[in-house]
Amino acid sequence: MNNIKFRVYSKSHKLMLDNEMLKNAANGMFTATRVKLLEMGEIKAATQMKRGIYLPIEDKDLTFMQYTGIEDENGNEIYEGDIVTFENHKFTIVFEAGSFMFARVNIDTDMYELFEDCWNDDAYPLSQFWWNHEMDTSLYGVDVIGNIYENPAIVD
Repeated sequence: MNNIKFRVYSKSHKLMLDNEMLKNAANGMFTATRVKLLEMGEIKAATQMKRGIYLPIEDKDLTFMQYTGIEDENGNEIYEGDIVTFENHKFTIVFEAGSFMFARVNIDTDMYELFEDCWNDDAYPLSQFWWNHEMDTSLYGVDVIGNIYENPAIVD
């Protein structure tokens, strides 16, 4: 079973924080009472627990992005909010309809031509792509090139 992991973007500090940075954030930017980490790398708030699953804290400055459990062809972890390329087309990774999805960036991208058994003009499930290509944890042909918070100009 994959560990549930998050990374966090601080809007006020314009800084992406991974689990290691959050663990070491003793500089006052984030306090132990605001953000705590489980040993397995999950972010939790001490008071927010539902059926044994710890949820990320709510903070207007922080944007949480969940790890998809899948890596690109270079071994980079893919998180929601990432910008990826496939077949020379750009996509953002979103969580919609209960699944992580490739969401097209350009209206000219023909989803039906790129993805077999596509059923949506704008999005295609990562899990279906993984299943169709019988891959392990990496998506061959897919590259993470940035994210929508630190590199918004990439999707233009």
